[in-house]
Parts: sequence; structure tokens; C-alpha cells
Amino acid sequence: MLTVFSDRAKVFASICNGAHGYLLKSTPPHRLLDAIRTARDGGSPISPEIARQIVSLFQNTGPPRAPEQPLKARSSACLRCLRKATQLPVGRGSMKVSVNTVRN
Repeated sequence: MLTVFSDRAKVFASICNGAHGYLLKSTPPHRLLDAIRTARDGGSPISPEIARQIVSLFQNTGPPRAPEQPLKARSSACLRCLRKATQLPVGRGSMKVSVNTVRN
């Protein structure tokens, strides 16, 4: 994302909607070229002012809470299947469970 907008709402909306980086138009031209290369190589170029907003948000939010109860073995196995496959592990699949069970 290359933009003039630096307000927090636009930054986070852009990132949440798929932006891999966030640069302000005030970024010097030589830095833009580096940022394009960084994005091409899988990085996330971010203007220093925007990085500060992100760091501040995390500092104020704190670490994520641990789940109140751990997943059962079957639920964990289902999640592993979903992570590896593009289809639900249902019917005659590896887990032999219904679509509704997987959805739950």
C-alpha cells in the first residue's frame, strides 16, 4: 500500500484486508525501490511512522490470552487435516466425520 493516509483506522483496515506493507507517499524514491524489492522477496515494507503505530498497538494490547480449555485430541487432529488439505476431511476422508462435525 502506498498512500498519504497515516491514520490508524486506514492503516489497520488496509493490513487486515491483505496489504503486505504500508508506505507513506513521503517515502524517498530510493526507499520505494528497496520496498518493492522487499515485498517481491516476501517481506513487509512499512514506513517508520506506521511501524511505530503498530508497535504501540501491540504494547497497549498485550499478549494474546491462552485458550480457556485446550482442544481435545480429535479437534486438534481435525484442524491439522484442514491445515494440510483444501477440502474438508469428511465422509470417507481421513477422519470419517460429517460436514457438520467439522464446522462445529
